[in-house]
Amino acid sequence: MEPGAAVADAEVVLVGADDASIQEVASALAPHLRADAVVVHFAGSLGLEPLAAAIEAGASGAALHPVQACPDVDAALARLPGSAWGVTAGDEVQEWARVLITDDLQGSPVIVSEDARPLWHAAAVLTSNGIAALLSIGESLLGSISIARPEEVLAPLAHGTVQNAIEGGGGGATLTGPIVRGELETLARHIRAIEERDPALLPAFIEGARLILRAAQATGRIAPETIGDWDRLLGAKG
Repeated sequence: MEPGAAVADAEVVLVGADDASIQEVASALAPHLRADAVVVHFAGSLGLEPLAAAIEAGASGAALHPVQACPDVDAALARLPGSAWGVTAGDEVQEWARVLITDDLQGSPVIVSEDARPLWHAAAVLTSNGIAALLSIGESLLGSISIARPEEVLAPLAHGTVQNAIEGGGGGATLTGPIVRGELETLARHIRAIEERDPALLPAFIEGARLILRAAQATGRIAPETIGDWDRLLGAKG
């Protein structure tokens, strides 16, 4: 069936394309849409702009972005309930989107303005992939001391950390470890051990430590007078 014929009678059209193709797909479908159709895409960093042709043709547009890691269909079906969805939509379909997400998808709709979509998506990307990247680095550190299946060691820790953040007021409020406790020598010991065992991992560790330091500083979890000491230690090794 031709795409135009496929959408001719559709009340809702879902555009599951990559970011760069959404505008092209919406433009191709625009002449064939019902006047009361709703066209939806799922790109996190894009709002209604890629759907302009469809909207100009009389349809309504909505950008619905699920904040969830979905490596495959089965995982998505299991994880999407309870997840937040970023909603950018015209007034005429905003309530429809809210009901769809709340009642049918068992999620939590969050209204996101058009110009805020890139930052909305940046936060999601950094959180999801940042966790995965830090796990990978931690697994490599354990691998350097011949720990078998390091993911089984660190995954429960990562799960507990996320749970602490959920229950304790966010990531910054629940930071722990030597930087928050002001234990400069402990971190220096970590650095010396990495230098001796696997120096190729040191730049990634230093970068992670800097992220922790900045997060602790931004949330008031670290004594201001110690910032210079931490910066000197990490700067000297970076």
